[in-house]
Amino acid sequence: MRLLADKPSMEFLKREAKDVLQAMREGDAAMTLADAQRATAAEYGFSSWPDLKAEVERRLAATPEAPAGLADGLAEDFGLGRVVGSLTPVRYEYMGRRWQLETERGRFVARPVFDWIDDVQAELSVDLQERARKRGVLSPIPVRAPDGGLVRRVDEQGWRVEKWSELGPVPVEPVTAALARRAGEVLGAVHEVALPTDREIQGPWVSPDARPSEAEWDALAARAHGRPWAARLAELGPTIRELTVVTAE
Repeated sequence: MRLLADKPSMEFLKREAKDVLQAMREGDAAMTLADAQRATAAEYGFSSWPDLKAEVERRLAATPEAPAGLADGLAEDFGLGRVVGSLTPVRYEYMGRRWQLETERGRFVARPVFDWIDDVQAELSVDLQERARKRGVLSPIPVRAPDGGLVRRVDEQGWRVEKWSELGPVPVEPVTAALARRAGEVLGAVHEVALPTDREIQGPWVSPDARPSEAEWDALAARAHGRPWAARLAELGPTIRELTVVTAE
């Protein structure tokens, strides 16, 4: 399930619903905007579009407030200069609420991190992001503290800061064929980064037995009959079969 922003926008959600409608009509031209709105609401955990709209209105009337002193503490520890605006909530995510911070140096996003994440852990993620960025993948640009560190504790909480970037609308399922293709290109670019590691690669995707079989790929191709991307999927068939048997070294 997707999480609503702390200050959600109905205009933003309407754009998402229109994107969903475009994707739905690739499979069924009879789909309506009402169908897309219901699907969008379900992505956010609501049974109807009016229920989603009511939650948006409730959140706009009860915006979370940042702890006193947090903005100044972040600006000081990360060397961001004088704070010129109050912290603005972005959204609550699995490590906590993200905030927009505006200082004389610009706009930033501050996000809390788990207690076990330190500079060493953060450097690993930054390394991957920077490698991916060189291959054309948009990724967060980290802000380092004056001593070069990435994580600082403010008000008994670990924090990281990144430069502000405009994102969205975030894709909502189903997605268009063009968007799915672009997502595949980004995933491929990230894999080509080949981040070095001395650890054993683990996970269900490592074992060929856990991957879709040739029969399952053939079934997908059959279901794709008549879709705009069916011919492209057929062209990729040989490459998919090659990748199915690739193993980690």
